[in-house]
Amino acid sequence: MNDEREFSLDEICQHSKELFGVYPEVIYGALLPVETKEKYTLAEIRRAIDKFVKKEVV
Repeated sequence: MNDEREFSLDEICQHSKELFGVYPEVIYGALLPVETKEKYTLAEIRRAIDKFVKKEVV
């Protein structure tokens, strides 16, 4: 799939398990520190998820 096509957050979250293997809640949490946009690329979401899951828990 082309990582540079843009999708709405609703579209991405509807298919979060198939696309990224995570629940929509993980995507919402990963995007909290990111600038809010109407559409995201899959690459942007993947980077946000990767950064989120590697974040140290204190």
